Amino acid sequence: MAMVKRTITAVTGLVTALFATVVTASTLLIWPIHPVIESGESATALWVENRGDKPVLTQLRLFDWRQQGGDDQYFPQTDMVVSPPMVEIPAGERQLMRLIRQTPAPPGQERAWRLIIDEVPQAAGSGGGGESVTSSGRH
Repeated sequence: MAMVKRTITAVTGLVTALFATVVTASTLLIWPIHPVIESGESATALWVENRGDKPVLTQLRLFDWRQQGGDDQYFPQTDMVVSPPMVEIPAGERQLMRLIRQTPAPPGQERAWRLIIDEVPQAAGSGGGGESVTSSGRH
């Protein structure tokens, strides 16, 4: 009964598969998979680890998430922020991110957001004068 009275705010990662398995073309490990902000709390931690051998520039964005007719719907929102919203993670390092509630949770309601983490392509190193290809990933 106490669980029913508590409002739980869920922040769900875009990819719900286990991140212990590296996502294709990515070296990022993200945990926890389903971070939760309990009623009465204003923030929770999220870790992003770069298991690769090069730095990775990441951009993090939160969207209000609802399912309508079985389809995911994403909407701009101002209730939650992620800090820092953009960060370069050195090779072999991890970065603490905070998911922060800006407004109080409505009593008796559960809310869900989707966190999108983009790997921002970086300029290719100057060198042989040839063409280069950059790629990016989304998690």
